[in-house]
Amino acid sequence: MNRGGFMARMTVLAIAALALRPQLVGVGPLAPLIRADLGLSYAEAGLLTTIPLLCMGIFALTTPSVVAALGSGRTLAGSLLLIGLAGLLRGLAPNGPWLLLLTIPVGLGIGTAGAAFPVLVKEWFPGRGATATGVYTTAIQVGATVSAASAVPLSLALGSWRGALEAYAAAAAVSIGAWLLFAERTPRPPRRTGRGLLAPIAVRSPAAWLLAALFAFSALPYYGLSAWLPSAYVERGWSAVDAGALFAVFGIAGLPASLIASVLADRFGTRRHYLVGASSVVIVSLTGLIVAPSFAWLWAVTGGAFLAVLFTIGLTLPLDTSHQPAKVAPVVGLMMFVGYLVMAFMPAVLGAIRDITGGFTTSLWVIVAGMVLMLCASLLASPERLARGERPAA
Repeated sequence: MNRGGFMARMTVLAIAALALRPQLVGVGPLAPLIRADLGLSYAEAGLLTTIPLLCMGIFALTTPSVVAALGSGRTLAGSLLLIGLAGLLRGLAPNGPWLLLLTIPVGLGIGTAGAAFPVLVKEWFPGRGATATGVYTTAIQVGATVSAASAVPLSLALGSWRGALEAYAAAAAVSIGAWLLFAERTPRPPRRTGRGLLAPIAVRSPAAWLLAALFAFSALPYYGLSAWLPSAYVERGWSAVDAGALFAVFGIAGLPASLIASVLADRFGTRRHYLVGASSVVIVSLTGLIVAPSFAWLWAVTGGAFLAVLFTIGLTLPLDTSHQPAKVAPVVGLMMFVGYLVMAFMPAVLGAIRDITGGFTTSLWVIVAGMVLMLCASLLASPERLARGERPAA
């Protein structure tokens, strides 16, 4: 592939990835406005985040079959279209039940697209998988950061929370247009028969289950902290603005870190080196947030940067399980199914621990414990063990 073609593919990959988080992350800052307008309870408003995460896990299981039938390119294009259309309709929802119901296809689109991206990377960039993964995961983080920061200003500028959701749907339309105009058409693969939702490699391979565990452990800090870190620091006497900004630093610090790590990972060392190193730094940073809160901004920078490294490198790991994109897809499906289920329920679990203990300290230590498990699992992620994902365990 010449340099022009390489850069064109990287660009369209990044533009497409921008659409994957605004409809999910942007709802959080808008929740008070949505609750007041539609009369939702706190539990019902929480479903606006839980439903997409559950869908992202469940529908990641079906993506291998969809990719096998349509190809990764068509699957991603259809997913982006679904995110845009469902997002537009959500902005027009007349009441709470309709809003929640229309959140399901948003989650379906996000989940299917997320599971299709690694397969597309394997097809388009067989020798530069980490770099390409870094590009699209950085774009995902940019979309998440911008949507979180712009949600309330957009609602004020456009007159309501509905305008903000419709603006995110319009942004998804830009991604769809870029994809249709510039993405190369990938050949339609032959239809496969006799395969269920999960291929044997994903169900029976220890490597696939190891990747699922790694993805789940790496997801715990981000979603646990996004739910409760601001509240934990408000309890410690911080203002709500400063506590919210503290978590925003996590996202901002991760943007350059994920891209730099992905480029380096294609050239130096093994994925395991990056996972072990990043996990160690995150453990220190999270511990610092608990025992040395006066240095919280420093811990947010280091923790956010290396959490992003874990996310990016973790998504490259399925690429190492097989040389064949068709065999990568089921591994990705299983990995995301397990990971997103953890993401969906863990904030509630951490909240319940806070209710029982009367403070957030124990909840934060649970996140640290999860990262210790992440470190232990990372030590097992040798290239040889991942390569054995090529064949199911006997």
